[in-house]
Amino acid sequence: MMISYVSWPKYLSALILPLEVKEKYVNIIRKLIDQIKDENDPFFYEEEFGQLERLIAYLSSKEPESVMEDRLNFSVYIREYDKRRSTKFTDYFPELYNFINNNYAIYDFTIKL
Repeated sequence: MMISYVSWPKYLSALILPLEVKEKYVNIIRKLIDQIKDENDPFFYEEEFGQLERLIAYLSSKEPESVMEDRLNFSVYIREYDKRRSTKFTDYFPELYNFINNNYAIYDFTIKL
């Protein structure tokens, strides 16, 4: 099994998420690692644990300098994607509802200036 994550484009990277969201997922991943190790799951290998640990390190790394711009671009991208595909991102990630709407409101305000 390969555990992958998006690092490019920057506005789709998990590094732009609010700290509390990243911490939530880091805790979930840690609990998953502990559970799998406790159950001695034969389908998980050390390489996969290493991949999960690298994901934790990635989520815990410093925010990029462009984080505010990336958050705005993320919100615009998600809004446009939802409109074009007739989907609703926040149905699948309701914890990001305020994050998307607040950043889009900032984007919308700056466009009107």
